[in-house]
This record gives sequence, structure tokens and C-alpha cells, in this order.
Amino acid sequence: MALSVSRSADIDLARLGLSQSHVQMVLVEVARAVVLAGGTLLYGGSLRPPGYTGDIMQEVRRFADGRQALEICVPASEYQKLEHAELVAIEKRLGISGALRLITPSGEAKSVAELGDPRRPFRESTPEVLTTMRRYVSNASDARIAVGGKLADFAGKEPGVIEEARMSLQASKSLYVAGGYGGASAAMARALGFDDFDWAPPGFPDGGDSEMIKSSLEKLKEAGPRAEDGLTREERRVLAISHRPADIASRLVLGLSRGRTG
Repeated sequence: MALSVSRSADIDLARLGLSQSHVQMVLVEVARAVVLAGGTLLYGGSLRPPGYTGDIMQEVRRFADGRQALEICVPASEYQKLEHAELVAIEKRLGISGALRLITPSGEAKSVAELGDPRRPFRESTPEVLTTMRRYVSNASDARIAVGGKLADFAGKEPGVIEEARMSLQASKSLYVAGGYGGASAAMARALGFDDFDWAPPGFPDGGDSEMIKSSLEKLKEAGPRAEDGLTREERRVLAISHRPADIASRLVLGLSRGRTG
């Protein structure tokens, strides 16, 4: 299960009576549910400061029960900021419950030992290496859940959560969208027709009507038919609009379980 989780605009959350801590809560609930159901999490996040990566690592250590249940996939633009010793320390903290995948600009996944000097320069731009990492995660996972996501001030060619979702659809993987926390996920849920968001404040999500975002969402819709997600239309709508971590996690696991047995 690929996790696409990043900060929503504070204005989106504030207008709903929520905060960034609520996004953190849903991430923890989803991570725990997937691990307890026997799944493996793939997350492409920053290693310093720990942020969401630290939250995920903590849940996996608590509930993985002695198996590898987490792969942290790091693009060259991120691991180049760290010393070799720092990467070794992170790998040790993961222990048997997780693995560190350092995604090179060419798309190879390497361990810390295989990579060598993480500060070796590369020719590609930051957007290019982010896209390479996102493609790796999309191909390596069976499904993806999206929560939050920036619609402005992002580092890639387009909002990362939208790019990741499009790549999952292009790879015929199941996509689950929790849009109740605003940001890119809310824009995607509306664009994909999961809910019209007529209950939300005007202009929600903030920045969702810019021409660049509209173009990115059009590419998402053109990515091809969505793979079966195991949910009914109403279950998909609840997942798309709920603010309750338990609602989101339970519908995600329900959809995944039906997909496995269907």
C-alpha cells in the first residue's frame, strides 16, 4: 500500500475546524490498519526532520510482529542532504520491520551499503528525481491511498499527491482518496466524481481552481479507468469526505479485503 500523505493548506483545515494534527492522526490510523491486516506500507517521504516518516516508523515497530512491513523510498534530492552515517542510523532504527530504499536518478532502488556516498552529485533536476521515485513506488505497490497534499509551493513538476495518484492509475493500481482534509486529495476526489463537495466552504480546497491544478487534474482523469477498489459508490463517497480516521481506515481495509477475495 503506497501512502500519499502530505500537509494540506492550513486554511483548508481551519475552515473545517481541523489542524495538521488531524492529518497526522489519520496517517497513524491507516498505517496501523494496513499493518495489522498483513499489508506492507510504501512511503516516499523526507528523512529529516522525521515528520510523518517518524510516525509511520513508530506504528510499524509496534504492530509489524517481526516482519518487514515498511519500505521508505527516498529520492536522490532527499538522501543527498544526509551523511552516510545518518542513513546507516536510520536503517538500523528500522530494524527487521522496515527497509530503506534509496531511489537513484535512474530509478534503481539501493540499500545504504549499495549506494555508497549519498552526496554524490547528479545531473537531473529535483522535479525529475521526485518523479522517478514516485514511478518506482507506483510500480512496486498494489494500491495507493491519498490524504491531504499541497496545491501550492510543491517541489515537483505538479502537486506530488496528484502525480502519484495518476501514476498509480496508469499502472492499473487501486486508488483510494480521503479528501475530507482538503488539499490535493479533496481536489482529486471532486474531479473523479466521488463527491461534489457542495457541503464544503466556498473555494475549497484552497488553490484548487488555478489553471495549473485544473490541468493536472485533467491529466489524472485521462489516466485511464480506475482499477477495482472493492468499494460501493457510497463507501467510496464516505472515504472521500470523512474527517474520522476510523472511517477512512476501515473503508480502506474493507476495499482491499474485497479486492483480494473478489
